[in-house]
Amino acid sequence: MGLVRTKPALLALAALTLAYAAMAALMQQGYALSSFANLTQGALLVFALVVFLHNARRANSNRRAFWVLMSIGQMFWVAGQLGWIYYEQIRRQEMPSPSFSDAFFFLHVVPWIAAATMQPHADIPQRDHRLRIVNLDFALLLVWWVFLYSYVVMPWQYVSVNATIFINHFNVLYMIENLTFILGMAVLWQRAQGGWKRIYKNLFIAAAAYSISSYALNSAIVAEKYYSGSLWDLPLVVAMAWFSYAGLAGDEVSAEPAPAMLGLQWQAYGQSLLAAVALLSMPVMALLANTGRLAGGEIASFRLLLTLGFMPLMMIVLFLRQNLLDHTLMRLLQESRDSYQNLEKLQGHLLQSEKLASIGRLVAGAAHEINNPLTAIVGYSDLMASQEGLPPQQREFAEKILVQARRTKNLVSSLLTFAKQTPAQSTLLDLNMIAENALQLQVFGQVASKVEILCDLDRDLPRVMGDPNRLLQVFMHIQSNAMDAMLELGPSGVLSIRTEAVNGQVVWSCSDTGPGITSPDQIFDPFYTTKAPGKGTGLGLSASYGIVRDHGGSIECLNRPEGGATFLISLPAAAPQEALAQKQAAQ
Repeated sequence: MGLVRTKPALLALAALTLAYAAMAALMQQGYALSSFANLTQGALLVFALVVFLHNARRANSNRRAFWVLMSIGQMFWVAGQLGWIYYEQIRRQEMPSPSFSDAFFFLHVVPWIAAATMQPHADIPQRDHRLRIVNLDFALLLVWWVFLYSYVVMPWQYVSVNATIFINHFNVLYMIENLTFILGMAVLWQRAQGGWKRIYKNLFIAAAAYSISSYALNSAIVAEKYYSGSLWDLPLVVAMAWFSYAGLAGDEVSAEPAPAMLGLQWQAYGQSLLAAVALLSMPVMALLANTGRLAGGEIASFRLLLTLGFMPLMMIVLFLRQNLLDHTLMRLLQESRDSYQNLEKLQGHLLQSEKLASIGRLVAGAAHEINNPLTAIVGYSDLMASQEGLPPQQREFAEKILVQARRTKNLVSSLLTFAKQTPAQSTLLDLNMIAENALQLQVFGQVASKVEILCDLDRDLPRVMGDPNRLLQVFMHIQSNAMDAMLELGPSGVLSIRTEAVNGQVVWSCSDTGPGITSPDQIFDPFYTTKAPGKGTGLGLSASYGIVRDHGGSIECLNRPEGGATFLISLPAAAPQEALAQKQAAQ
């Protein structure tokens, strides 16, 4: 509703309350006054219901459950008021005591008591299973209060009708019920902070005013001093308006999380304990019904049958609640086991990463040391090959030394690039160069195998924007996985690398003749691996997936019809503006 519409609503509530006080003081007892009184009270109750429902629609988690339960209680209250309107405005007779509406007036507080246990001020995570438990707790609470009402009040309403005893028992039990809700709001008021503290304070004031006004009204009815629209109704109207005011404050407030009064574990324990006490108290109630002297035979039999009827119902609700708790605990236990296993895998991966980092530093140092004599070999062999008058055989030897030295130098340069620990950077890249470097390193590491490598690179390939080191690691990892897969079937196989441009995308593909992938859709999930235990953590392809996505590309895995698997990496081609900007920056 917002603050703009809240202020006019508050002014309207205040004006309506003042108008009610004026009409109650000036008008004479009669049909017109009762009509004004009943319709005004009904309008206030419906307005509060609309406000509660609006808050429930806007809220989430345990806050939504709180306002839903408050709305259910308000619906019971509206139903009770409709019964009052039916007798006085339609049938034009005084509200009988007892009547069917008394049960609605009594039960409307039960959902409010359940709402107080939700602790909406606290940041308690709510899931579907938690909300199902809350529903069962509310059902248990409702069954228990219905049983108390049926046991204490209904015998004097239906079995042995006695209006005086009925009103006395109703007032006492109703006062206990209201005090329970008032106490809950008082505790929450002291516990909460910020906006929710204001909501609890207003609900406490409204509930206290309603409890006092209800007791006063019932006393006036017994003394035959009450009529609808009298000043006895004024505190009740104020309480109704105050409930609406509390709901309007709930729409404005931005929830400020505070510590829960009880943790989920202690809350569940307390609710289970109360449920057990409620169930165990029923045999005691049956015993009291059977041994009471004041009740009489009919009432004793009614209470005994009532207890026996409610006990199975209570046991069914408790069974459903316990069964749901068991399923929840088993699910949480399985999640804990999975988390522990994933933690072990992650620890293994971190240890392996530390080892690889150490090897990388060692390779970088060794490559630097190798690079210095290689530079001398390249220089002297080039000088020797360019000398005039050198015999043809010696010139041939010098050129061969130069070719092999340059090849070795390129391998060392690729090792340095792969081992270099540099932050991610985006530059204009030739993907063919990255693919060739990855193949050189792959051939260098697979000298003893008989895997045939086929390379088909598009020489007119557009440039891409990316980090050469990270893309090199991705290509190396996918090629290494392909090599391992083919070696499972034997020492030979065919590894095919291909680059091409398709619809503004630069595509790099790696195909093998291995056994293929069992679950291509899960291959990029963290911790998923097809290797034997101890030979893979399942994080390599997941990390590769993240690197490719960081480059704005996509990666997918497909099984080939003729056998083996194909990995496709698509990267967006660099726009002409990006290429021009890179050239200008380089200049």
